[in-house]
Amino acid sequence: MLSRKAQGATRKTILYYKWSLQLFEDFSISKKILALEAIGPRLLREYLVEAQKRVKLTSVRTYYRAVKEFFSFLM
Repeated sequence: MLSRKAQGATRKTILYYKWSLQLFEDFSISKKILALEAIGPRLLREYLVEAQKRVKLTSVRTYYRAVKEFFSFLM
């Protein structure tokens, strides 16, 4: 999250990223995926499909954006 602060993200944005990433982490753990190296496109797609059952599509897109930003940061 330090990189987001350095880019000028607001506190609210950083909290949203943390929350969104926690949701993805919880989903990954529920699927017995415990290592970053084990996460792939299929898991992300499953997560997004599952999220669509609970929230609006605009929220799903923001979840995706948070996960995408995180993995871009890792690269």
